[in-house]
Amino acid sequence: MSNKSTTSRDSRVTAKKVRHKRRRINRMRVALLLFSMVVMISVVVGAVLLVSSQGSQNSTQSDSRNAMFGIKNITVEGNTRYTDDQIIKAGDIHIGQSLFLINKRNIAENILKAYPYVDKVTVSNPSFSSIKISIEEVQPVGIISNKSGWLIVGANGKGLEQLSSSSLRLADYRRIKCTKQKGSGVARLTLDNRTLAAVNAIVTAADSSTLDAIKEIDVTDLTDIKLNWKDKINIKLGSDMSLEPKLNYARKTLDRVLSSHGSDASGQIDLSMYSETSPKAVFTPSDLLSNITDTTTTTE
Repeated sequence: MSNKSTTSRDSRVTAKKVRHKRRRINRMRVALLLFSMVVMISVVVGAVLLVSSQGSQNSTQSDSRNAMFGIKNITVEGNTRYTDDQIIKAGDIHIGQSLFLINKRNIAENILKAYPYVDKVTVSNPSFSSIKISIEEVQPVGIISNKSGWLIVGANGKGLEQLSSSSLRLADYRRIKCTKQKGSGVARLTLDNRTLAAVNAIVTAADSSTLDAIKEIDVTDLTDIKLNWKDKINIKLGSDMSLEPKLNYARKTLDRVLSSHGSDASGQIDLSMYSETSPKAVFTPSDLLSNITDTTTTTE
């Protein structure tokens, strides 16, 4: 019995020593892990402080090009109306500035505020030393009477530029008659969504077709849309319902009129009774407009 008791006691002592050793090893591991974390945090904090210090020096010292992860190259693409330097300056970004101090959203917003013709800005960094600014510009759709002159309006419905009533550039744009939004002006929303949709549909249909010679778009009343073609033919579209197929039919009708009456034809094309199930257009020569019963009807 004495031998068994001694053996059991020795086993307990041995197990106790093993557990104590394991706890000591675990404490060492935890201490080592905590030490590693402290070192990593210290390195990160040190790097951030160094970058911040160098970033502050960038604004006052000429050796800003040496900042950690400093920008060495800034490229601008998609811009046609503004120079690269203008875009970069508006974005408040410069060579030598650290990427850690770059706020891409602020850069984009600054550019959008500075230049109305810029519709979208994307800022990216292809590498740790370069910045790319991608620009999407809005296309003008026409001019509307505004104050004592004319306001160029873009396909996004915003005012792009104010022109004087004597500007030689007025002839480059279609006139648009419409109801303006409150507070309209440069860099401000000028056309409501429904009016803008109608204008954009007309402009798109006019591209690369005989409708391209439209000089005026009247969307003051969206139930009675009117177009002025070369100051010769007035096109009555009626409402903005089924506008795209209606415009396509207006183009075909105009081509037929010019083919049968010659390039100097003048008068009125009326599509106010048009429907997709029963497309119909009526052309009335200008010398017969006083007698609307004498008309030429085109149907399909």
